[in-house]
Amino acid sequence: MQKLNKKLLSLAKKISREIEKMKIKDEVMRKLIDDQKKQLDVYVVNLDNDRLQLQKDKRTFETVSGEEENSELNMTANFYNFMIMIVFAIISILITLNIMKSDNISNRALIIVFIFTIVGLYFIYNNMGALY
Repeated sequence: MQKLNKKLLSLAKKISREIEKMKIKDEVMRKLIDDQKKQLDVYVVNLDNDRLQLQKDKRTFETVSGEEENSELNMTANFYNFMIMIVFAIISILITLNIMKSDNISNRALIIVFIFTIVGLYFIYNNMGALY
């Protein structure tokens, strides 16, 4: 489309230059040619405006396409973060139920819960910072 637009512009400008070179003695003919030249100039301006609009539309399309791709990636990342948080919550609940079920609480179980809680809080803190 842009190639065709450029070709039409160059042809119109060439015709306009050729009209300028012409020597016409008849007044009626001269007026008709001047009218045609004015129409040709309007056509050239319209073609140039259409070319600029095509370029603008192309940039807009590329921007929208890039934003769509970016939003899809963000949605996928948020889904994975959500799944990790669900797994973390299930494991935390299972560890807590296991500790509550046992009569004596070992130091090893407390350390595991403590480490798991620290890692979970760190993960939640990092994800909340990324969302806002």
